Amino acid sequence: MTPEPILWFRFETWMVALTIGIVTMAAIQALIYWRQLRATKHIERAYIAIEPTHGGGIEIRRFNPESVTVFANFAAINRGQTPANVTDAALFIDFRRNEDALAPPPRYARTNSRTVAFLCRDDGVTFGANCELTNSEIDALDSVGGTHKLYAIGYVDYMDKFGRRHRRGFAAEYAQETHALRQKGAVSTRALLTCT
Repeated sequence: MTPEPILWFRFETWMVALTIGIVTMAAIQALIYWRQLRATKHIERAYIAIEPTHGGGIEIRRFNPESVTVFANFAAINRGQTPANVTDAALFIDFRRNEDALAPPPRYARTNSRTVAFLCRDDGVTFGANCELTNSEIDALDSVGGTHKLYAIGYVDYMDKFGRRHRRGFAAEYAQETHALRQKGAVSTRALLTCT
């Protein structure tokens, strides 16, 4: 009796080779998927931008002869690719002398997980604040080489669709060109601080 020759093309041999190939391809695909998911979280996450509203951001108007009212209006706009849940937003008007340091950061409400606004791509929500300034205060702001400055300072807390929290802080300085511009309500803002 002659021994059976070893056949490299037996059915069982091909099945083992095919199974090893499928397992290897599945592992490679899982690795590629994991890397793409990590990259997508960085590229496509929500990104909140703080922009002045159509009124110019900081606006001063006179409603009575003894004082003026300062309005600050800004919009939080989702410039990212995915939705964002805004959980907190705050805006403060700060009037201080030129030699003073900027106001301390506001008390952040980091524990709030309740959604205040849900923003899809390019959606926005407007938030604002106002305060009264006396004529002497507005003169200190208005004069050439004025002794005081006016700031709008705030932040927006939000969560992206991946469950990560982010904070967008900002500050804008009231830039007064001339007294006549202020009375017409035309102002401009200059970004001082932007951080995430």
